[in-house]
Amino acid sequence: MKIITWNVNGKSKKKIWLENFMNWLENEKPDIVCLQEIKCINELFPISEFESVGYKCQVNGQEKFNGVATISKTQASEITKNFSDVFINEICLDRVSEARLIDIKINKTNVINVYVPSADKINDEKFNFKIGWLDTLNSYISSRYSKDEDVLLCGDFNVAFESLDLHNPVRQYGYSDVEINSLKSLKQWGFIDVFRKHNPTKKEFTRWSSKKAFENNQGWRIDYIWASESLAKKSFDCKIDYNPWNWIESSDHVPVVAEFAF
Repeated sequence: MKIITWNVNGKSKKKIWLENFMNWLENEKPDIVCLQEIKCINELFPISEFESVGYKCQVNGQEKFNGVATISKTQASEITKNFSDVFINEICLDRVSEARLIDIKINKTNVINVYVPSADKINDEKFNFKIGWLDTLNSYISSRYSKDEDVLLCGDFNVAFESLDLHNPVRQYGYSDVEINSLKSLKQWGFIDVFRKHNPTKKEFTRWSSKKAFENNQGWRIDYIWASESLAKKSFDCKIDYNPWNWIESSDHVPVVAEFAF
C-alpha cells in the first residue's frame, strides 16, 4: 500500500496544477492521498475528476482557508470531521469549526489527516491555539484508539521535530520547546515517524519559503507520516518527492510518500 501526504496550499483549485496532479497520480498510483490546505468548500473540490480515475473522496473543506481531503482507491468508513466537543481544549473553543482534521477507516487501517495550526510568534494567541489544538488531537487519539490498532497520522504538523528537520536549528516558532514537547507527547501515544525510520540521518525538507530557499536547501521538514508500531513494522520505504516543486502553480510543500507491505 502506498500512502502520500501533501500540503497543496490551495492549488487544487488551479486548472494547470490539477492537470499536473492527475498525471502525477496516474504515475504514482497511490492507494491513499492525504491533502491539506485545500482552501475551498466541499462543493469546489475536484471530486468528479478524482472519481473519474477510480478514487473516492472524503472532504472537510472551508472557504479560503485550511481544509483537508483524503482520497482513496477503497471506499472509506467511520468518517469523522473535526473534534467533537468532548475533546476540545478550552483554548480552541472559538475556532473549533476550522476544517483541520478528517479521520477515516480504510479496511482495517485508520487514517487521520491533519492540518495543524501555524503561528509566527511564540506565546501569542495563534501560538496558544496551536498548542491547544495539538493537545486536543492527543486527547482525541488516546481516547479513540488503542496502541495495537493500525493507525496512520498524516499531514502538515507545522513543527520541526528535531535538528535534522530544519536548515537552521535554532529555537524559534515552529521549533520551540513548547511545540516540540507537544509533539513528543503526541508521539508517545505509540507513533513512529516512518520517514525517520527509513532515513535516520538524512537532512531533507518538505517546505520552503521561496524558490531561492529551495535552491539553497533552506527548508523545514514539517510534513509527516506517523504510524502505530504494528503498522510501522510493515513499512518498507518512505521518501520525499521533490519533482512537483517545479510544476507551474506549485505548492510551497512537496509530498511525502510511504509504502507498506499489505
